[in-house]
Amino acid sequence: MALETLHSVESASKLLGGVSPWTIRAWLSLWRLRRTRVGGMVMIAESELKALFVMRMDRREQDAALGSESIPEVPWPPTVELLLLPEGWT
Repeated sequence: MALETLHSVESASKLLGGVSPWTIRAWLSLWRLRRTRVGGMVMIAESELKALFVMRMDRREQDAALGSESIPEVPWPPTVELLLLPEGWT
């Protein structure tokens, strides 16, 4: 049985092209990524990172098929500001 490669939050952020480690932690708390604990460390399986990348690529293809007029452009990767609730929401 082959063991899967695990990445720390910092390693995952570099692997995803410089995404902020805080964004990775936000995705973990929002269940966009699944975590694996090794001792006290939070690790992310490489398959999780690949699935996130493929999901985003599929979304871009769907957006292109629908046309750019119908879907507003959203920066990728999302920033922490996009994850905050609007004013007045509690």
